[in-house]
Amino acid sequence: MAGVLVLVMMAPFVLSVGRAIRADWYPLGDDALISLRAQEASRGDFPLVGQPSTSHLYGAKVIAHPGPIEFYWLAVPQRVLGPALGTILAMSALYFSAVLVTAWMVFRRAGPMPGAIGAMALAGVLSVSGGALLIDPLSSNAGGLPLLVLFAGAAAVAQGDFRLLPVTVAYGSWVAQQHLAIVLPAAVLVAIALGGVLAAVLRAPDRSTRWSIARWSGGAAALGVVLWLPVLLDQFFGTGNLTAMMGYSGGGGPRVPADVAAGVALRAVTAPTLLVRTELEQSGLVAPPSTLVIAGAILTVVVLLAGALRAGPRSRGARVWLGVTLGLAFAGFVNTMNVPDSLEQFRINFYRWTPVVGLGLVVVAGWLATDVAGRWTRRRAPQRLALFRGLGAFGLVVLAVVPVVAAKVNPGQDDRFREQSIFGDLAEMRALMLKAADGDGKVTLTESGIGAVLVVSPMLDLALTVDGHEVQSAFLVKNFGDSDVLSDIDPGATYAIESSNNPEQRAGRLLKRWDVDRVAAALREELLAQFRADPNLVVAEDGRDRLIARYGEGFADAIIENVPEGDETREAPIDDRSFLAAVAAGYYSSDPFDPELLAAYELASGKPPLAGERYLKILKIDETEYQRLIDRPVVVPKPEG
Repeated sequence: MAGVLVLVMMAPFVLSVGRAIRADWYPLGDDALISLRAQEASRGDFPLVGQPSTSHLYGAKVIAHPGPIEFYWLAVPQRVLGPALGTILAMSALYFSAVLVTAWMVFRRAGPMPGAIGAMALAGVLSVSGGALLIDPLSSNAGGLPLLVLFAGAAAVAQGDFRLLPVTVAYGSWVAQQHLAIVLPAAVLVAIALGGVLAAVLRAPDRSTRWSIARWSGGAAALGVVLWLPVLLDQFFGTGNLTAMMGYSGGGGPRVPADVAAGVALRAVTAPTLLVRTELEQSGLVAPPSTLVIAGAILTVVVLLAGALRAGPRSRGARVWLGVTLGLAFAGFVNTMNVPDSLEQFRINFYRWTPVVGLGLVVVAGWLATDVAGRWTRRRAPQRLALFRGLGAFGLVVLAVVPVVAAKVNPGQDDRFREQSIFGDLAEMRALMLKAADGDGKVTLTESGIGAVLVVSPMLDLALTVDGHEVQSAFLVKNFGDSDVLSDIDPGATYAIESSNNPEQRAGRLLKRWDVDRVAAALREELLAQFRADPNLVVAEDGRDRLIARYGEGFADAIIENVPEGDETREAPIDDRSFLAAVAAGYYSSDPFDPELLAAYELASGKPPLAGERYLKILKIDETEYQRLIDRPVVVPKPEG
């Protein structure tokens, strides 16, 4: 049965890997910057800290994310398999291992039936996280699934299972080094685990037990020192990033209000949990709580707490898991209050802890339900006990199928990779860039436009670096490694990468221009033509209820405020996300749009490529144009040696 469970839970990862390969996924933007650091690590230029953060936007200091562990993890796979396939396989293997280890920990501590229910909850985590996350190297996402192991490990160690310390330290180090947004939840779980070790030492009946605890703790500590060695070297002999990170206060700017942060935490602990959602991004997560959410959260906690206090001897560990779950939810609440009160607060990457809270609640509920059922069957005839075990085995198989079903559902926004709609254009651009730079030992890229700077230039830098070129970037000095700093007078071959909404050509020899929004633009015109032919919108009697069922009460009311009512005759706001959401949810009982066409447009325009810039260009430029574009009064000489 365990083998079947492993194979079935592998299915979402296999499907995600297959989708990425078929879509021609390649590291872009931050993913490419991470890959460039992995390339440095594979060449022996060892990074000591993580990716640069956006802290400079909210304060005077530029702070890196805690650690470089991901760069070292990717170094060998990328060196052997290339930046695309190496990243896809390395990240999916890591995430799959995190899911398996978590399932094993739940089985180990709670037993077979709670373990089976935990497998169902893990299937929910995979479903709500989306298929794209299962291969995603982005640092703000990379800690999400490994956080499952840190959570389960902290709960197990708090129960006294100190043999799980090394694996908890390994995955916990990965989590804590990824992103500033997950440091506090990780730190709380680490503190719980340390408390569990201390409690085990104090409860130890004899010296041999204390010696066993010391051995496992010492081994885990040694492993932690190895995994954190680059960070420690930077702290004492480099930039002191840890000190800067701990002293960072966010620049004193506005933070997410306490009621919104409470709404996130309360939704995470309310039954049914967020794990029943198909997409976390559409769960209405970041909003103040309604009265129903508050009441649901209180009822959920009270019922589980009462059950844990009345649990039999075999299920008293559920109390510990419940305490750890609520501790993580509280840490998430505090963490959310430190998120800038800006568009940053709606980045679902900052709330990857919420499905982990859902996992904890489901495991506790399953544990307590199993305890009650077990006590009932023990008081009944053996035939009923056999029936209960048979039903349990059947349930295990059914629950094991859930991840496959979740992965086979039509892909939603969470299953699409960033910039997936223009993967074909970007692959063509990489090939053209490599062909144009063939024979150029040194290449300098200048960037213009948000999409060029944040998405395309890092991708081209990576492709050229892997192809053996010495590459410089004019504007991304902060994000690239030392080898990519604009640092000497001779730029070599110079190219301009431009993204804009202006199709006109500027100085330089145009190699090619791409219209990356052409598909969505064509669909938009068809939808507008349908509306002009029949400009009728009729609001359904239960329209608001339909919106609430899909998006939550807070988002539903916000949508209603922004969309036209049935008697309005103005142009349909096809570009308004609220209007598209209202139509998709059935807010209108009658509308003129073809459902398949509307779904295709919503998918194509849901996350506009290149930050909404329509045209992408590569130009070969001369030295005069290069000097004008870089807008850099001094070019720092490259250090000798």
